[in-house]
Amino acid sequence: MRSSAICVAAVWLTALAAPAGAQIVDVQSRLAHAPEAGLRGAAGLSGEWRGGNSESLSLSAEGWLELGRGAHQGFLTGAAELGRSGGERYLNRRFAHLRHRWHWSSRWALESFVQGELDEFRRLELRALAGAGVRLRVAGDAERVGLALGAAGMLELERIARDAAAPDEELRRATPRLSCYAAGSIAPAPGWELATTTYLQPALDDARDLRLSSTTALSVRPGERVALELSLALDRDARPPPGVDAFDARLRQGVTVSF
Repeated sequence: MRSSAICVAAVWLTALAAPAGAQIVDVQSRLAHAPEAGLRGAAGLSGEWRGGNSESLSLSAEGWLELGRGAHQGFLTGAAELGRSGGERYLNRRFAHLRHRWHWSSRWALESFVQGELDEFRRLELRALAGAGVRLRVAGDAERVGLALGAAGMLELERIARDAAAPDEELRRATPRLSCYAAGSIAPAPGWELATTTYLQPALDDARDLRLSSTTALSVRPGERVALELSLALDRDARPPPGVDAFDARLRQGVTVSF
């Protein structure tokens, strides 16, 4: 148990110390199954270097840990992305997410979570949130098709990078939100899985402040501990900071090694 705690702390500190996404973070695809006893996890690293006509370097790292004990399921994930082009930084993101799930029946569970993230080029110096809610597993685990629905209340705190055109009161925001999601998956063949999660997060004090996110990932396992993954994430923020686009899209491919 001591070694497990050390592993959890190491990944947590790495996620906080390294430069990832300011969008809604999808963790449901990693937690689609019933809790399994013991510690397990995975880590992935990818990068791209270009030279010659255009010079750039980008690095991306992601890891997660899951600890199961009886009806309790704990999950920690962190990611970092850093990119430079022409000697200038163009990408600097990081996030960390910690979640606890208590399964009181085969279909119902209570969830609580905390999260911290930043994105330099979306003017997000910090977004911290905490919340709790309920999850219903409609189908899954022993079946090829899985579906889960969830809803939670959460408080979101944001610190936006200073802009001379924006008043100080807009740079610090505390927003109560409702977070709803639908997570589905299908395994058409052994070693293949297609998973998708859609989040809807309206502000409780302003109906015009709405966030929508959808992530779809195709995972192929050529071996027991290695997975190749291709994912597409689409995000829309109805009220982004000034100078930041409301719509964001990311297409990623990578390799993860689990233990």
